[in-house]
Amino acid sequence: MKKLSRYFWAYLAGLFDGEGSVRIKRRKGRNYYKEVKITNTFKPVLNMIAKSTKGFVKKHTWKNSLKHKQSYIVRWFGENAKKILINILPYLKIKKKQGELYLKFPKRNSGKFRYGNERFLKNLEIKKLQDKICDEFSRLNRKGPK
Repeated sequence: MKKLSRYFWAYLAGLFDGEGSVRIKRRKGRNYYKEVKITNTFKPVLNMIAKSTKGFVKKHTWKNSLKHKQSYIVRWFGENAKKILINILPYLKIKKKQGELYLKFPKRNSGKFRYGNERFLKNLEIKKLQDKICDEFSRLNRKGPK
């Protein structure tokens, strides 16, 4: 990612507060799906953002709806998503808590448990923290009255 000005990050934070989302969802089994994205109908803006930040733009199709305008999504995953959130976090107002939680989400040790109970217990501890953060995300992103 190239060096971008604080004005760019402030603009992106404003767009993200209004049109963006940050999610952590449980998948079947032990894995989690993490995503940072912005949805908008003006593709040139999303293309510019994606090019500047190593994001991916994808066409979003509304199923069975004639009343929605064509929209597009710019997405970030992994380290790119972390870099985006680190840079826009100081400017976020509405989704600041979600951004902070995403950045706190721990990785588990991968591989087999060759080193006995210590590694297993550490992963169990991390799994509990991941579950707690995921539950907090669900609460924060719930629609309707909180």
